[in-house]
Amino acid sequence: DAGDEVLWNNLGNALYNLGRYDESVPYFEKALEVNPKYEIAWNNIGNALNKMGKWEASLKYHDKSLEIKPDFDYALYAKGESLDKLGRHEEGLELITQSLELNPNYDRAWMAKAEALHALGRLEECRDALNNALILNPGYEEAWIFRGKVLEEIGNSLEAERCYDEALHCFDAGLEMDPSDTALALQKARLLDDLERTEEALEAYAAAAAHAKDPAALVALSDALLRAGRASDAHAPAEEARSRFPEDARGWHAAARVRVARGEPADALALLDKALELGGGPGVRTDRARALAALGRAEDALAGLGDERGSDAPALLLRADLLHALGRTEEALRACDAAVRADPGAGDVAYHRKGKLLLAAGRAKEATAALDAALGLNPRDPEVWCDAAVAWRTCGREAKARRLLERALELDPHLDRARRLRDLSPSPPSS
Repeated sequence: DAGDEVLWNNLGNALYNLGRYDESVPYFEKALEVNPKYEIAWNNIGNALNKMGKWEASLKYHDKSLEIKPDFDYALYAKGESLDKLGRHEEGLELITQSLELNPNYDRAWMAKAEALHALGRLEECRDALNNALILNPGYEEAWIFRGKVLEEIGNSLEAERCYDEALHCFDAGLEMDPSDTALALQKARLLDDLERTEEALEAYAAAAAHAKDPAALVALSDALLRAGRASDAHAPAEEARSRFPEDARGWHAAARVRVARGEPADALALLDKALELGGGPGVRTDRARALAALGRAEDALAGLGDERGSDAPALLLRADLLHALGRTEEALRACDAAVRADPGAGDVAYHRKGKLLLAAGRAKEATAALDAALGLNPRDPEVWCDAAVAWRTCGREAKARRLLERALELDPHLDRARRLRDLSPSPPSS
């Protein structure tokens, strides 16, 4: 019945549940042609846009749904999650909390609340929200993984390991029921990857790729092989993604990353241009700039990055490197600061890069401050300890430099650079 808004909405939901979010939207729109006051269809368009990462665009649809029904719990949750993804964590948390007051039995809303609380640094409350999600849904793999990460941040590593084991158990149970569930296999692979169980992760990525219905699993396998230093093996899944799904930018982008890893930046450029033509995201533009830089075309690479405003942290850090190579040190340092603002989670990398740039510019005292900030955010990288040691040694603080180098060797006893720096005699003072 073409005049049945519920039927149109259900057809849209069927496509949505298959992950075909873009195709689902016209069906929700058909439902609204029949009944413009159908709040569920307005909210579902917003949900589909959210799934495609279009958080800002989704807001007007959630707002329209709430205009029709102000106490619509699912719309409150969905709008709150969108606001949280846009960095408006307090506003998002308020709406998600309102949705849970209306419906405390929705596990995904508890997960969204946990994400907002985590972004605000409220770790204990974040853990409690995840506990509620898992009480409602003990098989909620993502909640187990998130809970493990939060417990690690709190300092409870043993309990975190139990959470990861529980998540893996849930993945295995789900895959036993449906071995062709690519999304579940990918989640399992990514968790194993995060846990540095590389061979198991590669097996899980390969299992996901064997049932690939889109490029995601093939691209993930290729990228995992690249991280494992197996660029020759990474070629096949990237090429399969490109040939099977020629209208999807992800396969072209993956094939380009393989070319760059194999030292073929010129070949990568044509692939990256095709990925951009197909609507590839900011990461494509950043990798294209990297390929140009590898060809010695720093000015072209910088121009290709476009406007600094709205850039993500990887693009800003690449911008810093390019500006440094062009002798524009102050601009490079500002790009590092912008990277911290764009993604505080990448602050350790940005401060490390800033410290190295300051060292290269002969500004060792300023470098110590940047490197200390990097170590405060991530004390587990021995290379940062080495760079900090160089900075303090340059400032004449030999005893402190040696302590930093000992710490680097505690983290990696086989790090040749730390040994060489430790054994290096300081220059004698000027007479």
